[in-house]
Amino acid sequence: MEDNVYQWLDNVLRTSEHEFSVLESQIPSRMHDAMGAVDDWSAKDVVAHLTYWLEVFSYNIDARTHSETLVDTENYKVLNREAWKLRNILTWDKVRLDLDRAFKSVQSRVHGLTATQLTDASCFSLQGQPLVADYMYELIEHPMHHWVILYRRASREDMALGMLERVQEGISQKRFMKWSMPARKKIRKHRQSLAP
Repeated sequence: MEDNVYQWLDNVLRTSEHEFSVLESQIPSRMHDAMGAVDDWSAKDVVAHLTYWLEVFSYNIDARTHSETLVDTENYKVLNREAWKLRNILTWDKVRLDLDRAFKSVQSRVHGLTATQLTDASCFSLQGQPLVADYMYELIEHPMHHWVILYRRASREDMALGMLERVQEGISQKRFMKWSMPARKKIRKHRQSLAP
């Protein structure tokens, strides 16, 4: 199982990376550099926001590994606001570069843990559940929510549906169905919301 869990998690990460690239190519270029507001995020703000949470995820893995204090994610609304203030001035290119770095950081942290640490909350946990569940949330469930919103803003519901199909295919592997179940439920919910 050990080799398989890393292969599956790498595939999940590649799926997420791919969907960010598809989104970038399919939304109008004017959306890339549009400025948002603290309560009305632009596409750039959304990517910076998702990058921030990947960075927090990596940081918290390190903190847990070294018995240090984790970022308290219960205050996510405050954290979102503060992160937006720091990142809304960044260029699209800088935001994308930061995202690529965050993906590499997450992958490195995950590969530094054992399969048991990834799948058994009694051995390693950030929020009381197996780390693989947090991984699926940060790399698939959370981004997918924002991808659907951005495709809708761009009047590209067809692309949102295509994204849901690709994500479902990218995360599905029989052996790890229990870990992908929450994301698959969200996919169904998003499909229903996009139905004419």
